[in-house]
Amino acid sequence: RDSPQQEITHSLIVDRLSLTGVQADLVLTQPPYLIGKTGQALRLTCESSGLDTTVAHMSWYRQLPGKQQENLLEYEGSSIKSFGSGFENRVIVIREDSQNIFDLIIKCPTVHDTSTYYCQIKTHDYVGRGTVLTVTDVMYTKQPSVYLLLPSAEEMAAQQFVTLTCLVKDFAPKEIFVQWTVNDQLIDANKYRNTEVMADSENLNYSMYSMLTISADEWNRRPSYSCVVGHEMFPLKTRTRTVNKSSGKPSFVNLALVLMDTVNPCH
Repeated sequence: RDSPQQEITHSLIVDRLSLTGVQADLVLTQPPYLIGKTGQALRLTCESSGLDTTVAHMSWYRQLPGKQQENLLEYEGSSIKSFGSGFENRVIVIREDSQNIFDLIIKCPTVHDTSTYYCQIKTHDYVGRGTVLTVTDVMYTKQPSVYLLLPSAEEMAAQQFVTLTCLVKDFAPKEIFVQWTVNDQLIDANKYRNTEVMADSENLNYSMYSMLTISADEWNRRPSYSCVVGHEMFPLKTRTRTVNKSSGKPSFVNLALVLMDTVNPCH
C-alpha cells in the first residue's frame, strides 16, 4: 500500500492530467483585485496558457461568499453561445487568440457588480483563481507617495550594472505615468520597466514601481538621475524624485505638466 505522501502525490498527478488531457500545463491567470467606479467601463483580464482558445468552451461567472453563482456568458469556438439572465446588454468579451486572452468588459458597472469574477474553461472544468472586483460610487482620491531607491551595495561593488527603483505607493485614481530622465533629458522607455498598477483591496489605493538598469560606467559618468511621476492629485501634476551624484541624496522637484483628461461616458 502507498504511503499517505505517495497517495497525495499520485492524486495531484491524476487530477492535473484529468483536467487537461494531453495539455498538462493549463493555467488561467487573473489579477487578484480590481477597483472601479460606477459608470466607467471595467475590463477583467483572463490569460490562458496550455490551451487553444479558438476551440475551447469558455465562460465567465461571478459569485459572492454564501451566494448563488451568476453566469455571465459562455463562449464556444469563435462566438458567444449564451448570456446569463440580464447580462446580454451589459457585458462583452475581448478575445485575442494569438495571446490567449479572454477578457470580460462590464460596460456600465454599478455598486451591485461588486463580486468575485471567475474565468472558466468549461471544456476541462478548470476555473481561475478569481478577481475580487469592488465598484464604488465615491470618487476616492489620494496623492501618491514616491520613493527613489538607490543601487544596492552589492551592485555598486560589482561595478557592472546598477538598478534604480522608483516606488509609487498608495494613490487613487489608478491613472498614472512614470518616466526617467538623466541630467534632465528623457531616457528611452526601452531602458526601464514599469510594472502594472496593482490594487489594494482593503483601502482602494493603488501602487506600482519602475526599474531603471544602467551600466556602472553610465552611473559613474552622469551626475543626476530622476524618476518623473505624473498623477492628477499632484498640485503641479507631476513630481520628480532625483538623486544627485554629487550629494548622493534623493530630493523632490515639482514640474508643471498638464495631463490629458479622459472621458468615459456610460450610456
